Amino acid sequence: MALSHTSRLAAFAWGLYRSLRTSRGLTRMMGYTGSVNHYKIEIDILHRCNVLCCNCSRSCAQAPAELLMTPDQIRGFVDESLASGRQWKKIKICGGEPALHPQLFEILEILCQYRERHLPDTPIEMDSAGYGGQVKKVLSRIPSGVNIVNSRKTPVSRPLFVPVNDAPVDSLSGRHLDFRNGCFIPQYTMGLNANGYYPCIVAGAIDRVFGLDMARKNLPPIDDEMRDLMNEFCPFCGCFRHFYLTDKQTSSISWHRAFTSYNRRPPEMTRVYG
Repeated sequence: MALSHTSRLAAFAWGLYRSLRTSRGLTRMMGYTGSVNHYKIEIDILHRCNVLCCNCSRSCAQAPAELLMTPDQIRGFVDESLASGRQWKKIKICGGEPALHPQLFEILEILCQYRERHLPDTPIEMDSAGYGGQVKKVLSRIPSGVNIVNSRKTPVSRPLFVPVNDAPVDSLSGRHLDFRNGCFIPQYTMGLNANGYYPCIVAGAIDRVFGLDMARKNLPPIDDEMRDLMNEFCPFCGCFRHFYLTDKQTSSISWHRAFTSYNRRPPEMTRVYG
């Protein structure tokens, strides 16, 4: 989908602003532009999807994986939350397509019991593309206490996403940026997947594809800004700089290399963090 002249101008202006504001010099003078939201969390319970969108922020299309979170890992998340006294304002179940997880209902039961006993006002949401007979059957059985966010994507709908695989570090302007600023995503929600905790859930996908294994293995305390993780992951994330959406897959050189290396590895199986 082509961008209009106005959209291109807005995207250029945003990119220019981000390049200036997140430069090392201005960051030293003015401080960081973003922070991590320690009270909302997205949990990627799998990295498999039946829609396979271009520019998937979890790289389900570009680098699929049989990587599942187990119910025991969800119990571990609950135990850590209770031990730390964390008062979550939102818990969102994501993927991939969560409805394809073979133990989805056990995971939801654990989270719903946790919410009922300790966080009665905290919403539990589940993202879904709502595509396919199996997925629709599962969605019809989701407990009433779980809000389904159905994007109604299909393999031919060509949804629009930020070109997340266009790494700022691959551009000349990326060399002067302080990636510890992060972007807007961590301000909305931190992330958790089978490998651990991240400043945002997109960082979890970067960690998986690039094989960095840098997740926090335990729930970070609220004074942990995770700037070190932003510094490692954000150089590869198009969300750091871009302010436009596209339905065309865009992969810069770092991602081309990472996808090639990743797809040569043996299939990933379930891994336990901690």
